Amino acid sequence: MSKKEEEEVEEDEENMEDAEEIDFQNIEEDLDDPSGKRPDSFISIIADFFGNVNYKLIIILFLIYVFLMSDLFIDKVLSKVSGTTENRNQLTPKGTLVNGLLMILLYMTADLLIKSKVV
Repeated sequence: MSKKEEEEVEEDEENMEDAEEIDFQNIEEDLDDPSGKRPDSFISIIADFFGNVNYKLIIILFLIYVFLMSDLFIDKVLSKVSGTTENRNQLTPKGTLVNGLLMILLYMTADLLIKSKVV
């Protein structure tokens, strides 16, 4: 073996000594969450879920949906764009696409306003 190879072998042996041994008998305990914040019941999981919900955004999103799906919006706004409605009150696939894009844009605007604490 060359001197370089011997040095590499010695370095590998030193690294092996520094490595932490794995205890395979208690492997499940090692994989548990170290913070100890694991939910222990279905009720606590549901409570955590509802605690992190942005209620302002949900309400604004619902109002945007109601507005965009209203007959007034479809008759007065979407019917002005060619190919979006049939008989002035039924959406075509193109109308559904335009309505969905408007909803996404309004959602992004509402989210931006909420995060910047305007609303």
